Amino acid sequence: MHLIATIPGGWNPNDDGIFYIDQQPGDIVFLSAGDTEIHTLNEAYRELHKAENGKLPSLRMTNLVYLKQELTIDTYLEEVLEKAKVIVCSMLGGISYYKYLVESLVDLQEKVGNTILFVPAHEPDFELMQLSSVDIQIVHQCRQYLQEGGKENAVSLFNYLRTHFFDIQLPIAPAIGIADVFLYTKALGMTTNKALESTIDTSKPNVALLGYRTHFLSDNMEPLHVMSAALQTRGMNAFIVFANNLRDSKLLEQVEGLMTHN
Repeated sequence: MHLIATIPGGWNPNDDGIFYIDQQPGDIVFLSAGDTEIHTLNEAYRELHKAENGKLPSLRMTNLVYLKQELTIDTYLEEVLEKAKVIVCSMLGGISYYKYLVESLVDLQEKVGNTILFVPAHEPDFELMQLSSVDIQIVHQCRQYLQEGGKENAVSLFNYLRTHFFDIQLPIAPAIGIADVFLYTKALGMTTNKALESTIDTSKPNVALLGYRTHFLSDNMEPLHVMSAALQTRGMNAFIVFANNLRDSKLLEQVEGLMTHN
């Protein structure tokens, strides 16, 4: 089963960044410049694949950092993208950063008739979104899932794509917003001070672990789970405070409030 095969072969520093992406075709191809986004989608796909015994459209993903040179793009279009049913291109920087790729994908859609969604990675970019081969509202909904981030939203994105483009009727869930600062334990998940207090042993000292929100969004939780478990075996109550940005003074005040329960 191929989930991600994006490691380029034949990198040559004298070839001006030309990569060969050794990847088999898939039903859905996701292109993004964000490693966290790719990792999150991969984890969501693995979860769905396991839950549904592999009855999913096949998925391929590639980092846009590899798709800069025209020869690389032309080869990847011919070998992979031409055979995809749906291509989702999550673009940071807009058309000007990936002009040849965007033009090639638009031409591909006209030639082959596959579905292409151009999703701006941060600020809305209606010029880019309107180049998609579907209604802009569909592109907007996909953007909402990606903007909010996290595995649950990634699962909803895959279900949304399957409903619209693979004739599989599934419940359509709205994108779930995730706070910039929040408490978390493995047992409770995202939680509150009140809920946390009802589960801890007040005779033990409390230890707060700080983590970046991106670790939660990408489901990169194992190191924090291991540290929490180690602290608990040593007689401490361990919990995690996730924050989007530790340089923002307002967010730091929220972090302090959660840690001290002010």
